[in-house]
Amino acid sequence: MHPNTRVKVFYLCQKAVTHPIAPLFDPKESDQDGYLNDQEFDNFQRKCFDKLLPESDLSRNKQAIQKLSAESITEKGIDVRGFILWNKMYAEGGRHEIIWTILRAFHYTDSLSLKDSFVNPKFEVPPYSSAELSPAGYRFFVDLFLLFDKDNDGGLNDQELAALFAPSPGLPSSWADYSFPSSTFRNEAGHITLQGWLAQWSMTTFVEPKTTLEYLAYLGFESLEKGGTMAALKVTKPRRRRRRPGRVDRNVVSCYVLGASQSGKSSLLDAFLNRPFCQTYHPTIKPRTAVNNVELQGGKQCYLIVRFIVAQTTGDFLADEIGRQLEELGELEPAILENQVKLDTCDILCYTYDSSDPDSFSHIVELRVSLTAA
Repeated sequence: MHPNTRVKVFYLCQKAVTHPIAPLFDPKESDQDGYLNDQEFDNFQRKCFDKLLPESDLSRNKQAIQKLSAESITEKGIDVRGFILWNKMYAEGGRHEIIWTILRAFHYTDSLSLKDSFVNPKFEVPPYSSAELSPAGYRFFVDLFLLFDKDNDGGLNDQELAALFAPSPGLPSSWADYSFPSSTFRNEAGHITLQGWLAQWSMTTFVEPKTTLEYLAYLGFESLEKGGTMAALKVTKPRRRRRRPGRVDRNVVSCYVLGASQSGKSSLLDAFLNRPFCQTYHPTIKPRTAVNNVELQGGKQCYLIVRFIVAQTTGDFLADEIGRQLEELGELEPAILENQVKLDTCDILCYTYDSSDPDSFSHIVELRVSLTAA
């Protein structure tokens, strides 16, 4: 091996110890107490090397770590600093292959980035079908929620959410568009509940399954089934093939709410998320999205995504400007009704009107006419 190559390999291994190795501590530290206990270390060994580390070797490793950092070895196990030191010892001792074996087991490339095929696996959703979480996917997100709800209050506060998403780039960017966490069910303290957490991921999977797959990779989903993270998702039957009206075979349903200004669209979404009615009218100038679980006739539970579409501008300068932007993006009512792709992903059209305002109902008639014409 050329000397320069050896230097580069050593540099990468050193970088590996401080760059991706530390994040690897999180997914294998299953109880999130900040320490790798012996069982968790055995699981780590089995994943990386397909065998257990002899107890005598584990004891020697602990002693070596303790000499470098006495506080890193406790009755609870090895802390993250000790874990890094353990890997650093191998790197500095010339045992580079051990570091690379660990990195390969966690899907890292030679450049210390996650494999694109792992983060973004090929996943296609046929026309008129949709993506949903599989039972394994729901189980993973339930376990994740319970693991990070440290105070057991039934909600994830900002600190708990930050800890949960620490191995990832942060909250999915699309969640900001939904104004998360106000897009789903929260407790009285404003923290997302397990019900809201599962609803949010159900919506994300329905709207952008590739984002869910990406975060399953970051957050440590593992499956013995072929396909890796794709085992957490499933594809529904095409909508056009459903033969029994009124029967819902899917777990996630999409609804557009249409209606004139001041017809109660915002109040409908607030009630859907169990929020109090506001007597003061505040015009909504941007589309809103909400998701929650609902019980259908017969007791079946499903997740309903409700998105209300802006009808028109209000005369306010800011509202008019945003309205023009929405019109360009095709997010106003006429554009939605003329967009067959959007309508194909919609299961329900909900019309709202103010019974005291005849023009409000006339607006629905006009929408129905335009929809029929389309």
